[in-house]
Amino acid sequence: MNEQTLDQLQRAAFGYFLQAVNRANGLIADTSRERSPASIAVVGFALSAYPVKTFTVPMHDVRRAIADGEETGFVKIHVKERTDRILGATIVARHAGEMINEITLAMVAGIGLRTLGRVIHAYPTQAEAIKQAADAYGRTRLTPPIRWLLRRWQRW
Repeated sequence: MNEQTLDQLQRAAFGYFLQAVNRANGLIADTSRERSPASIAVVGFALSAYPVKTFTVPMHDVRRAIADGEETGFVKIHVKERTDRILGATIVARHAGEMINEITLAMVAGIGLRTLGRVIHAYPTQAEAIKQAADAYGRTRLTPPIRWLLRRWQRW
């Protein structure tokens, strides 16, 4: 088997795997365009004894991914419910291997998702998806009176 045939087989197998992952996560894989395959990066617990809250950001919501034409994939960050303690994450994106390091460091150092959201992220990068997930966590922490005040302030 020559190298070109092996590369085609690997791309086809990865394409089927990515379609299955996307189907399981409610995303539709677009394999009609030729592009570099996405990477898959996972860190943390597969099964947790804690109740878990998951924050998901599809890559088609990340501006850099749109600009690069790499909208297939997602970032999922799992936190212990009622806290910001990160229990794990799954990233399916072209730069997943580079993006997972930030979450791994946060887990090892005991940095919560709330603190991770306050970190200034370079813009535009695909790692913005991590910031968006952290912002989604922050929006769940707003009490109704504070939410009302913020909405009123934004209208003003």
